[in-house]
Amino acid sequence: MFNKNLFIAVFTLFFSSSLFASGGYSGSGSSSYGSGSYGSSDTPKRVDRAYESGKAIYKGRIKGKVVSYCIADESKSKASVKVKRSTIKQLKGASSADVGERLHNCANPKETMKSLLTQYQLNSVAYYLNKRYKLNLVRS
Repeated sequence: MFNKNLFIAVFTLFFSSSLFASGGYSGSGSSSYGSGSYGSSDTPKRVDRAYESGKAIYKGRIKGKVVSYCIADESKSKASVKVKRSTIKQLKGASSADVGERLHNCANPKETMKSLLTQYQLNSVAYYLNKRYKLNLVRS
């Protein structure tokens, strides 16, 4: 009986201290400091518009034409491979102009990204790829 009472006392103490440590409970979801939760929907998320624009262009949502991008793989004697995390690491530290020259349409290798996109679109895609794959590209 003593063990059961001790267990209930410890459990109650632990539960109440963790409840007060997190700011208490507000049943209505509103208090003088906001909703009191970490996942509050009151604050809008910051959206990186340049990243989203580059992603949309890369995925073909802007022009309406979906292009499958390949990269000239230097390790395989100029063979062409699809862009993946492992293959695009070849561009680490390159310039954004080099990205435009090395990436091309898989269906037609003569269509480079530089010839398919405007300068603004190319910069947006280079920014997207740089941020997504941590390429540390230099400005050209």
